[in-house]
Amino acid sequence: MLDTSSPHVRAVLPLLYVAWADGVLVPSEADTIRRQIQAQDWIDASTREEICGHLDPQSPPTPTQYFRWIRALKEGAAQTSVTTRCSLAELGVSIAAGGSDGAALPEPSRRALEDIEAALNIDGEEVLSDLLGERPEPEPPAVEAPFEVDALTALLDGTHADLRERVRTLLQDPVFGYRPDLDTPAYREQVLHWCERLAEQGLGGLGYPEEHGGDGDMG
Repeated sequence: MLDTSSPHVRAVLPLLYVAWADGVLVPSEADTIRRQIQAQDWIDASTREEICGHLDPQSPPTPTQYFRWIRALKEGAAQTSVTTRCSLAELGVSIAAGGSDGAALPEPSRRALEDIEAALNIDGEEVLSDLLGERPEPEPPAVEAPFEVDALTALLDGTHADLRERVRTLLQDPVFGYRPDLDTPAYREQVLHWCERLAEQGLGGLGYPEEHGGDGDMG
């Protein structure tokens, strides 16, 4: 379990929070964060490995672990001057320093966190608004659907609603973007790559019998 009192862990905690916010860690995010974390020599090797251990798409944090992350972020933010207009990098550096001026971390750490945030294309202000509870109420849509959207979604998704939502989230990842530029042999290789990515998420074993390591669910 991550030591949320460690300055190095607290520095990257906002990124872990975002990565797992919807319960699905998509391949591009996992690869980006893992690659960047492994390159940070200001984080000791054991902590780097521990952080990367929480970037396995098949091993999401438990609700208890995730709640501990959120609590550490909120408590840390309360001790700093962080606002919803700050970036995730600023939040990480601030809570790592325990409310001081950031002296707990070397200067390269801030740049590294900013690089990771930029690579993930994260809207830090939106995330912090959600996290700190300062998000304004959304404006109602100009035209409302003539039916209950949530009810229809639940009806169409059926008993596999969570799985369908997870797959929809995964397929929004740029990793699965359509490639019209590929010829047939190259496209076959691309499809194989996509299948391997889905297998990394544990989706390949859903229909296999439990005695062979699957989930035994053919639905």
